[in-house]
Amino acid sequence: WLPPQQCQFNTISATAPVNDEDCTAEQLTIASDCVPVTGTLIGASNHDVWYTFQAGPGPYSSITVTPTGTEMLRATLHQGFCDGGLTSMSAARSFAPGEPARLNVGGLIEGYTYYVQVDSASIDSRSADFSICIAEAGQPIDCLGVVGGTALTGTACDDGNVCTIDDLWG
Repeated sequence: WLPPQQCQFNTISATAPVNDEDCTAEQLTIASDCVPVTGTLIGASNHDVWYTFQAGPGPYSSITVTPTGTEMLRATLHQGFCDGGLTSMSAARSFAPGEPARLNVGGLIEGYTYYVQVDSASIDSRSADFSICIAEAGQPIDCLGVVGGTALTGTACDDGNVCTIDDLWG
């Protein structure tokens, strides 16, 4: 017989990020070069956080979400109005731990407000820290995020990920 052990447990309660809901989305600035903004899923009630931006005059935009560790994340572009009126337009996710989720889109309406939802693409990524940026370009952005690159929609793209070698992009 062993005497009972006494254990002490400490619980840590994380405060929800300010951009925890779509109507409290953090405003991002779209630029010609990617200017990363840090974010976190720690404390997010639905394991997601929200960002918003106004589309610029360039016909193409690239949204990149890069985990700071080995997490896998997803970025979803929405249009419409917060609090139940958003419609998903496009999504991209990390296909390997630590790799960025890159969403390349065209045809956004200048001055229109769009929403980006960042969430976990795996159960292990629910407490991920990351950076997000939105870049605008006058030319198509290929699967590697290269403006005017050769790996365009409908062509084979080798992004160096063994899970996605030579898949058709777009």
